[in-house]
Amino acid sequence: MPSLAFTQFADWFRKTSPYINTHRGKCFVVHLASGALASKQLAAISADLSLLSSLGVKLVVTFSVRQQLKHQLEAAGLSWQEHQNRLLVDKPRLATLIACVNQQRHKLEATLSLGVANTPNNNLKLISGNLVTAKPLGVYEGQDMHFCGGVRKVDAANISKLLAAGMLVLLPPLGFSATGETFDLPAEDLALAVASSLKADKLILLGEAEGISSQESQQLLRDLPPSQAKQLLVKEQLAPEAQRHLLAAYQACQAGVARSHLLSFLQPGALLQELFSREGAGTLVTQENYETLRQAKLSDVASLLALLKPLE
Repeated sequence: MPSLAFTQFADWFRKTSPYINTHRGKCFVVHLASGALASKQLAAISADLSLLSSLGVKLVVTFSVRQQLKHQLEAAGLSWQEHQNRLLVDKPRLATLIACVNQQRHKLEATLSLGVANTPNNNLKLISGNLVTAKPLGVYEGQDMHFCGGVRKVDAANISKLLAAGMLVLLPPLGFSATGETFDLPAEDLALAVASSLKADKLILLGEAEGISSQESQQLLRDLPPSQAKQLLVKEQLAPEAQRHLLAAYQACQAGVARSHLLSFLQPGALLQELFSREGAGTLVTQENYETLRQAKLSDVASLLALLKPLE
């Protein structure tokens, strides 16, 4: 590595140390849109998740199979039929859904097992199971929803034990009822329910869009208070995936999750850039003020000197 490039790298690495210390021991729920599972960036995203785990971050990963399921339903000669923005999952579609989810879960497990290449810390352990109890929607506005469900309960106690043991918890968009039936769960609703039940520090949603942009200025909105996010959900014509992700981020803030991040899986390193740099990479939805004024402390002296040095 050239000396100048290494100097820049070393400078960047030093600047990440406050973020590494801040994130250690925290719980993040990371949601992958279906496009992420089909993207060439999946291996890099998995490596980034392994890196976060090695730095002491507790990770729960949820994922969507919407894109893959459309293809598999078409191949099986079954139509994509929606009612009130929910796929109508009857018995034939349920069989295809289960097969699709298992296929994509296996793909994720295999990719996450790669860990961080060429390092001794490539032994990331993950687990999945019946950690979410589902409830049927039943008859909704005159339509029998069959195997469409919602989240009844997240087993937060056992998920927390698994996270404390250093496991990555992988949750597919399926839930099981007390009677042993399998139900389709909206992937974003699952991520929201898990984040709120665990009182997660962050909900991170990786979709196709870089974040949320203003239609007037076409500028990326770096941070949004929930009130502004609510206005955008009502007034802006967002892409369906961006709409679902922003709604989940808004509801997460309302449920007590401190920060929600909307990132693009197409942007290499977006997850690390958002978590370990001041500039960030996407849209942050938070109840907190992103930048605040406070009285300086003794621990701020080094940072203040670094700010003043160019002006001397």
